[in-house]
Amino acid sequence: MSYSNQTRRLRDYLHSRQTPMQELLKELILTESPSTVPASQGKILRILTEAWRKRGYLVRYLPGKKTGGHLLALPQNRAKNQAIQLLLGHCDTVWPLGTIAKMPLYSQEGKLYGPGSYDMKAGLVSSIFAVEAILAQDLTLQVAPVILINSDEEIGSIESTQAIRKLAQRANRALIMEPSLGPRGKLKTRRKGVGRFTVQVIGKAAHAGLDPEKGASAILELSFVIQKLFALNDPVKGISVNVGTIDGGIRSNVIAPESKAIVDVRILNLEDVSAIEQKILNLQPTTSGTKLIITGGIGFKSNRG
Repeated sequence: MSYSNQTRRLRDYLHSRQTPMQELLKELILTESPSTVPASQGKILRILTEAWRKRGYLVRYLPGKKTGGHLLALPQNRAKNQAIQLLLGHCDTVWPLGTIAKMPLYSQEGKLYGPGSYDMKAGLVSSIFAVEAILAQDLTLQVAPVILINSDEEIGSIESTQAIRKLAQRANRALIMEPSLGPRGKLKTRRKGVGRFTVQVIGKAAHAGLDPEKGASAILELSFVIQKLFALNDPVKGISVNVGTIDGGIRSNVIAPESKAIVDVRILNLEDVSAIEQKILNLQPTTSGTKLIITGGIGFKSNRG
């Protein structure tokens, strides 16, 4: 069979399976699964386990200590010593429990919308039915699809990283089943590296009306730090630095003794990692009487206070 005929048959098969694909996606969307509530992962992992078992896969649940755990699915009919390709996805979302009541599932112009549909429950459904289509057409693959679904991706894959690395080292190739690039569905061949930093400012409390000169405002200092961080943005080099959340102070009439910011960093080129990391970790206070404690790193590889 020619390549074009195989492609056409796979396409036609998938078109014929649109209804069950939509039904499974609806079920996954309605099953809320925030990363920060490990118990919420149980139901969606059971749904995915059953879906893969129906496609002839052996499914193993790998429990987590602080997360909902993850699934490893292996084809039952894999030939001995057959090479593998890793299909990697996640079932957790950033949406808190109860979001579905405020952002209900709906369909519009042939598309399903709802919390977690894009990132990345539709990708999980695509994986399942892609493998089903290959099996239905009785195609012989040189590399066997092996599936790993984690439930902690949105919080940095804190427990599943070890399993991902182990499988990636054995696999001939890996496909991350996240959304494709743009409306034409282009394959992403690289992505920015990710970093996370916490900036804590220690100041000195004082009454804002009676003796403000005795205090050192952690909030004032944080405002200077934020400006320094945003100055590190470099669109030409693909460097983005964003202060996503801030917190601080104890009441309006007290000079703030503490403040904190959480910083997200994205870097396109490996050669820029060290310089940006050092600039952030080595920031110095501007406000007299304050102290900075900065932790984190690019890829969570460094930690300095």
